Amino acid sequence: MTLGNDPADPLRGSDERFRRGRAELAEGLRALLGPRAAAEPLDDPGRAAALAAEAVATQRDARRHPWAVVRAEWEDGERGAAAELLHAVSAYAGPRPAWLVVPGRDPQAVPVGSDAVLDNPLGFAALAGGELVLLDQELPAGVSLAGPAAGAARWRLEVWGAEPWLSAATRALREQRQRRAR
Repeated sequence: MTLGNDPADPLRGSDERFRRGRAELAEGLRALLGPRAAAEPLDDPGRAAALAAEAVATQRDARRHPWAVVRAEWEDGERGAAAELLHAVSAYAGPRPAWLVVPGRDPQAVPVGSDAVLDNPLGFAALAGGELVLLDQELPAGVSLAGPAAGAARWRLEVWGAEPWLSAATRALREQRQRRAR
């Protein structure tokens, strides 16, 4: 038997899991974006895995420089505040070409507009079990949001990398804190 044709071959199993995950993700995207605007996940598992690795690497690199990461946290009952902050980040950063990355054993990646995802961040996070990862297509920058469904005790947001993301997140967070202080 040649490699890849054996049903017990781990690569074949991985390919099948990737295809199943891609089909589930495409269905979820249609539900969130509607049939006309639905984005299609990549059909190349290697490219999707590379984008997931790039998201992890750029976030890790940004964490080495405190100025390159904006963080915020909310209790589970405050998820509306997390969504509100991401709406503001989207408005301030403007629409950007991005990759929606669904991490995991067989990562998925979808080319999307950042504004489409950040308009409904909790819906997109639900596609990945409570986690949202958005990687800018042009800059080493992105957004990650993880909630209790993803194993976090609270909703945690990190915006990392370069402009316009950092300024947008800083401004949105400052304004949200000012409103809460009133």
